[in-house]
Amino acid sequence: MDLVAAWEALVGSLAAAFTEPGFETVFALVRAWALVAGRHTLSRMFLVGGERSDRRGYDHFTYLVRQGAWRPDKWWPLLASALVRRLVPSGRVSLIVDDTLEKKVGEHVAGAGMFRDAVHSTKKHVITAWGLNVVVVAVLVRLPVTGKPLALPLWIRLHTKGGPTLVEIAAAMLGEIAALLPGRPIDVIADGAYAALARRLPEGATLTSRMRKSAAIYEPAPPRTGRRGRPRKRGERLPTPEALARALPVESFQGVDLMFRTRPVRRMLYCRPVLWYAALKEQLVLLVVVRDPDGNQPDDFFFTTDLSLGAQAVAERFANRWPIEETFRESKQILGLEDPQSWTHAAPERALALGFGLYSLVLTWFLTTPGTQVQAPDRPWYPNKSSVSFLDALAALRRALWPGRISARSLPGRPSPDIPEHLIELLAYAA
Repeated sequence: MDLVAAWEALVGSLAAAFTEPGFETVFALVRAWALVAGRHTLSRMFLVGGERSDRRGYDHFTYLVRQGAWRPDKWWPLLASALVRRLVPSGRVSLIVDDTLEKKVGEHVAGAGMFRDAVHSTKKHVITAWGLNVVVVAVLVRLPVTGKPLALPLWIRLHTKGGPTLVEIAAAMLGEIAALLPGRPIDVIADGAYAALARRLPEGATLTSRMRKSAAIYEPAPPRTGRRGRPRKRGERLPTPEALARALPVESFQGVDLMFRTRPVRRMLYCRPVLWYAALKEQLVLLVVVRDPDGNQPDDFFFTTDLSLGAQAVAERFANRWPIEETFRESKQILGLEDPQSWTHAAPERALALGFGLYSLVLTWFLTTPGTQVQAPDRPWYPNKSSVSFLDALAALRRALWPGRISARSLPGRPSPDIPEHLIELLAYAA
């Protein structure tokens, strides 16, 4: 199967979410979204992927996004099944949960509101911005050879003012994903804002997250004494994680080299099972304290509901949360996820669904199709580059799609000239 046929087969696996005419339009829209350079507005996508001879073509693009006969809740199960089947066919499935703010312009954007802007906020100063607050569940995969972790969105849902909380939305999506993967063990990784997910996990799933440094933690509940009355649900109160770490002697910590995004980082670790009663009631968790031996960074406090893990495994698992931040950055900067000028009906959420879905489709095609692993161009200013990036994957797809797209726009009866390879290369990396 050649590269273009593999791409068409992958996108075609999502056809059941649309009507037949709708899928023809979304197929052209997704292809145009991958090819367009500059701002990713619907009009620019139509100039690249539509047929200008069809005056209704642009209306088809906008209508599909605004109120066409499809819903994201049909798109996501198909995408999640396709991605997991191709990328994680067996064994444990690692999922990353986080939320991001997609900034939009205009007072009347459906689902928009004032939300915290994590990029510009600090611990002391919270910055808010107008936009769409999106909860994302992504699957963790690794590049061959280098082992670089990647986060591919499987499911998204909007968080609106007055609606379900971030944790409730994330729990609902995890439940739906778990239903698609019966019998598969799931490991969820999330920041501290989603620590409460530990009580809402699907059966058999685990959570690794951050614990507040001021959390009220306890010894495990003591065994029953046989006396009358309700047995104790928690043991003696322990110092807060911050105070506990400060009081620990140096000998209590174990020095290890953690793998952080394929690079070793020296850290000191301490772990013990505790009861975080306010968050998880009687369920024990493993508390892990991570200390920088050079003292350049403050102590970190993580926990996991998987008590079989060691301290190093917990710290490295939480470090695997970082790729979702790269996904957010690349989807905005390279795919222009905030650019489509869609405001009414379900258009804002649908545009995000197509954009995040395209991000996952590009990487899935790149990782599972023979012949896509081409040599990236030399970059003397980037001598330490050892792994391909999302832009390299997108460039490989553009190299495959541009020749056919240019030939399709040639005049009837006039043979297409040879397309210089250097021109395709420039188009492949145009942003």
